[in-house]
Amino acid sequence: MDQTYNPEHIARRFAELKLRGVAEAFEERYHAALAEGTGILEFVAGLLDEEAVGRKQRRFERLLKAGNLDPADSIENYDDTLARSRGVDPAQVRDLIGCAFIDRPKNIVLAGAVGTGKTKLARTLAFEAARRDYKAFFENTRELVETLFQAKDSYVFPKLYRKYVNADLLCLDDLAYMPFAPEKVDFLFRLVFDRTEKKTGPVIVTTNTDVKEWWQFFPSKAMGMTFSDRILGGAIGIKFTGASIRREGEKHAD
Repeated sequence: MDQTYNPEHIARRFAELKLRGVAEAFEERYHAALAEGTGILEFVAGLLDEEAVGRKQRRFERLLKAGNLDPADSIENYDDTLARSRGVDPAQVRDLIGCAFIDRPKNIVLAGAVGTGKTKLARTLAFEAARRDYKAFFENTRELVETLFQAKDSYVFPKLYRKYVNADLLCLDDLAYMPFAPEKVDFLFRLVFDRTEKKTGPVIVTTNTDVKEWWQFFPSKAMGMTFSDRILGGAIGIKFTGASIRREGEKHAD
């Protein structure tokens, strides 16, 4: 057989063209098509389906990696019974994973004591957003502020800042856990302000501090109140109750 028509050669050509899904499936589908008498159009359609599915899966994996997420965060791994014991309505969680709050957009505030499951829910919502092809980032608030501050004078800052401003969903974990340094907090303030002004997408916040007290973590009450208004205006609030899950030795914790 002429090399041009050799299945292995053709598979390599698909790989060279970066059609990985087609390349990986070609030989198996080719021999199956010969054995089953599959028509040309059905054969080609099957290859294209493999490519489409493969590309979608690879993009999903990239979104998870970029967003600091992993398969353990999926809704399949979310414990409804445990969540209900902490005052969370599983029906509301099921509604939220549809991600309609992203398109509106509508912020979500998850408040409650340490260890009651706030972070678990935030990560689950972010994972399900990525599953639906949204760019979702999960970040510890203090670490994100520090990252932006350290990069402020570097050439990477504009790209880094735009990534968080333009994300479809940004999760800020442990907001208002400790007071912010005056020279750093402006990056958080600007980030939330710019996302609100550009209407790029909602923010999910987890906090163990009463939202009425957030202003105390900012250099001035005016800044703190303005920041709070940007987050809380029209937001969906979920209050977690009960004792720390970690202290009880259970699996799913903050």
